[in-house]
Amino acid sequence: MPQDIGHHVTSKAQLSSVQMQLNEASMAQKIEGSIRVSAGTMRNVISLIRIPELAITMQELSRELIKAGIIEELVGENLHANSPTELQEEASEEEVDNVLPEILKDRMATTGRLSTALIAPGSTVAAPLGEEEEEGEEDIDVMMGDMRTKLEALRS
Repeated sequence: MPQDIGHHVTSKAQLSSVQMQLNEASMAQKIEGSIRVSAGTMRNVISLIRIPELAITMQELSRELIKAGIIEELVGENLHANSPTELQEEASEEEVDNVLPEILKDRMATTGRLSTALIAPGSTVAAPLGEEEEEGEEDIDVMMGDMRTKLEALRS
């Protein structure tokens, strides 16, 4: 009887081995079928995609994106350059440049002396220097300080 038990255990082990081999073969067939379906799908996708046409399309897209970036940059620069604050500052500076020579002309007419370094560039005011140069420069420095203060007030 002990032989029958040993023989029975061996037979049972062999049957389990055969069952596992059948399960393994079945799984291998399922995997093979899935790979065949995937390969067929990949062939279909590849046949739909034309690589040369895709490359041309990508190059065109790249050029359009570059154009859009350049246009966006130009528009941004122009909007920033022509902002109301900057336009207002430019107008204020032009007004100061127009008024300053007139004020300095009036000042020169009353005192008879003025330093040319304090006249706005491009103005036609002549400024002779006299013997009392230091006293006149102090007056002009005060006047220029006032004008700078007014200009800063206009800018802000």
